[in-house]
Amino acid sequence: MVVERSLDLEINERHGICMLKGWSVGLESASQYEEMLSFIKTHLEENNRLTAYFGLDFFDKESLKYLFKIINLLNEYHHNGKKVGIKWSWRMSSGLMKLSGEDFKELSDFPFEIFEE
Repeated sequence: MVVERSLDLEINERHGICMLKGWSVGLESASQYEEMLSFIKTHLEENNRLTAYFGLDFFDKESLKYLFKIINLLNEYHHNGKKVGIKWSWRMSSGLMKLSGEDFKELSDFPFEIFEE
């Protein structure tokens, strides 16, 4: 049995939602992060609200850099009066993802919700 380990990006422009789920590893993930960053910038230039959802099973060092970029960007928009937030889900089998979410929450000046999936 082969387990597919990919990263999926979903964007709902109308509701100001972007969601990353799955395994975030290698260069393959970079395009999804770049697309997400682009959406955040474009959306918040014209709108006042955005929620980013993360349901990651795993991420590597390269992905960590992108996660920091997203949090820094959302902090910037938050300080400019935009209503932004992150919803970070983790699975019971992945306590590391819970701890990572808690660490990211400490870096965030905006609402950051952590919940078990």
